[in-house]
Amino acid sequence: MTDKDWEVLGKYIRARADELGLSDWHIVLKAEPPEDNEAAAEIHPVEGRKWVNMRVAKDFRELRPEEQRYAIIHELIHCHFQSAVDIIRLDLFEERLLAHDTYAAIYASFRRQMEYGVDGLAVAIGCSFPLIEWNTAGEGLDKPGGSRWDVYVETQVGYDEL
Repeated sequence: MTDKDWEVLGKYIRARADELGLSDWHIVLKAEPPEDNEAAAEIHPVEGRKWVNMRVAKDFRELRPEEQRYAIIHELIHCHFQSAVDIIRLDLFEERLLAHDTYAAIYASFRRQMEYGVDGLAVAIGCSFPLIEWNTAGEGLDKPGGSRWDVYVETQVGYDEL
């Protein structure tokens, strides 16, 4: 993706995050591929903070516009449920309240159910959001009185270097 593409995507993400009630979340868009090779996008929350690092697939720009929108909305919805994930992942496991096998079974089930819910919401509301307009420079995406954060686009490490 070009620098302009990253800028447009960052502004698109910020606008959608604000519309989804995430105006108090800090989002860093990293020019690194998702850890899951099958994922169009993924987020990595910072523990205990309203802060996520987002990555998109190397071929994100070539996906169908509807797939791009869905991937972004899906990942942003995850932010609303991060505290529930932390109850299982941090509070129960890291505090050693459960045996490892018990935790693994609970977390796998919980994570799967969380994905079903996030998928359902993303499908249900995703079509109410605009598609990414790559041919703009993000015009019309800056809303006065919206978020106190911009989406920081971190492109120092490009896909070509990985």
